[in-house]
This record gives sequence, structure tokens and C-alpha cells, in this order.
Amino acid sequence: MSKPKAPLPVVRWTASAEITFYDPAVGATRDFRSLKQAAQALDSRAVVACLSRRTAFIRSLRVPNISPQEVERMLSVQIGQLFPIKAEELAFGFRLTNDVTPEGRLAIVDAVPLATLRMVFADFAEAGLRVEHVVPAAFGSALMAQKLGAMTCAVVEVAPEGLAIDIIDNGELVYSRIAPATEDAETIETEIARTFGISGVQPADVIVAGNLDLPSAQFRPGESTLALLAGADIDRLGVKLELPEESRKRKQQKEVAKTRLAVLGLAAALLLCAWVGLDYSDMRAVAKKSDSAWNSKTARLKRQRDTLQNGLNEMQRMATPISRSFEPAQTASDVLTVVGQGTPDDLWLTGFSFERGKPVTIRGTSKANESISAFLEYLSAQDRFRDVKLVFANNGVIADTPVVNFSITFHAVGNIPISEAQKKGVKA
Repeated sequence: MSKPKAPLPVVRWTASAEITFYDPAVGATRDFRSLKQAAQALDSRAVVACLSRRTAFIRSLRVPNISPQEVERMLSVQIGQLFPIKAEELAFGFRLTNDVTPEGRLAIVDAVPLATLRMVFADFAEAGLRVEHVVPAAFGSALMAQKLGAMTCAVVEVAPEGLAIDIIDNGELVYSRIAPATEDAETIETEIARTFGISGVQPADVIVAGNLDLPSAQFRPGESTLALLAGADIDRLGVKLELPEESRKRKQQKEVAKTRLAVLGLAAALLLCAWVGLDYSDMRAVAKKSDSAWNSKTARLKRQRDTLQNGLNEMQRMATPISRSFEPAQTASDVLTVVGQGTPDDLWLTGFSFERGKPVTIRGTSKANESISAFLEYLSAQDRFRDVKLVFANNGVIADTPVVNFSITFHAVGNIPISEAQKKGVKA
């Protein structure tokens, strides 16, 4: 039985010189002027790098209820539309929650500029520390809320940048902001109410972390949210941020492991074939001494082979409809990638619905009818799609700017219902 992982020290990194770390060995939080000073006070070289709330972005949104790999590919295309930085300049992670509705699964996306992430690794390396995980500080609030059983609440804590307010809904971090630093209870309560309003979550209980004094709070655990990030829960969060080259290296190592396993399987198969061949040779030598017995046995084996071959032919016949049933010609991520490549600059996609055997639905907003027409022409020209239709296009106004809200449906070729997969002649 493997030993449980020892909690790692958590170091909160900011762009300024202020460094805070939580040491699980003594159960206390300490402040330092630099990483080098903090490193001298730590017994462990391995740490969790915790990004301050002004450093990392947090966004909650609904995504199709598909595999994590497909969600990652989809977000890699759309990530530039979620945050105010170009996609190629961002490193991101995401957490898929258990909150699933007809609109999709709730995902919590965290991101940080690549330049900042490289600076983090460089600063820690210069201080002689090895970063095991990089995670936004706000996720410690979600862990604290779950520990206290406050599934919907606000977690308030004094941070180097100001007053940190994190909104938790159904146990998940959905919004985080930094308010001006203050010790006035009435002002803090006003900021909490304002944050609930911005997040769209109904006002609920309040948790004050650390040494913050707020008499009206329902929970006062007396510890920092950094303490919750020191344990093994960091793996369960699934929001680790990493550099692109590290991500590629990890995936390559996984592929190498698969290849190694395949090679070992092939070697085992060759040994088995060699053993069967030797065994067959011995049997043939014995058979030569008794042609009659050998011929009889050969005939019996041929009949068995024919029976097995008939069974194999039947299974191969059944394999085609089964493959069509469970492996559609186009995945949701492939369809979304093709759609995204043809989106005009002044047109934004606000909704995407992909279900087995049903038309694909796209909802969006555009500044001009011409862009919608161009988008329709692009979709109609794709060999992957057919029956492209404009369901509606309604004029509207957003922030005094005229817009056109629209909905388009089309059929993704090969996306047929499972019940139709075994029927011959069904149009894909």
C-alpha cells in the first residue's frame, strides 16, 4: 500500500516583491520580501506555486458534455475569445464539474499569460525551489467551502493586492475579484454584496479566512485558503497550469509508454507463435508415423477451422454497424473547429449544440447581415455539412450598438442516430 503524499508548502507568487507562504510542517503562514528569503525558511525544495488573483484569470462557462480531450481541443480554439489576451499568449487549464444541464457541462477555466508563467518558473528556479504544481489562489476558497460544507457562499480574505472575494456556487469556484483593501465591516459587506450581484449568484453565507475580522460572517475557520492547497486535494482540482513544452513532453511520454506496451505485446505474440510452431513440428513428426491418424485429425481440425472462420466472418459483418453506432464520422470538436475557422471578424458564436442524430445548432451575434450571409455561404460550401438553414435573424441593440442575433442549423454528415446505424441505405 502506497504512503499518502506529504503536504507541500504553498507559496503565493505576485508580480510585486511580496511573497506569502504556508508551511504545513508548522501550520502557519509567513510573509517575506523575496522568494530567496522564503526558500531559506523552507525545509522542502518542492512547492506549490499559487498565483495571485490579479495574475490569473478565472472564467466559468458551459461546454458540450464530451470527453476532457475534446473539451481541451475546443477550448484551445476558443480560449482567445474568453480572455483579453491572444490565444497563443495564454496557458490554460480547466476543471469539468458534475453540473450538467441541457446547455452543457459547467467548466471552470483558469488561464495565465505565458510570459507570466515563464517568469514564475524562472523566479522559483533562481531561488532553488522546484515547482510541483501551479494553481490560481482562488481555488483554495473552493476547497475551504467544501471542507466547511458551505456549498454556496462567499469566501473573503485579505490578500497582498487587496480584499479577495471568491464566489462559490454548488461547491465550485465561479467568480473571483479583488476589492480595495479596507478594515471597515460595512464597506466589506457592501463589496461582498456587489460581488454576489456581479457573479449572478444569490447572496448566501460568508466565510472569512485568515485574520480578517467580520462579525456578520457565518464561518470563521481562522486559517488561510493557502492551507487547503497544501494537501493532496491539489490533484483532484484538475486545474494545474503548465508550459506548452512541458505539456507536449508529458503527452509524448504517455505515447512512448503506449508504444512500449505495444512492443512488449508484439514480442509476446512472436514467442507464442514460435512455441506454436515448435509444437506443430513435433506433432507433424508424430503424425508421419501414423498417416491414418494424422489425416483424421487434420480433417477434424479443418472442420473446426471452418466453423471458427464462419464465426469470424459473422463477427466482421456485425463490426461495421457497431462501429457506425459508436464512432460517428465527425466529433463535436471537429465540427466546432471547422465552424470556428469560417467565422467572420465581426460575428461571435454564443451557442453550440451537437447531439447524436440531431441537427447541429449554432447561435451567435453579428454586427451586420452581410457577415451572416457570408457565414452561411461558408457553411454551405463545406463537404462536411448539408441542409444548412438560417432559423432566424433578429435585429437587436447591445450597448447602443446595433446587432443581429441569429440561429443556424445544419446536418453534420455521418451524424446519424444509433438506431439507424444498422440500416442499409440510410443517408449520412
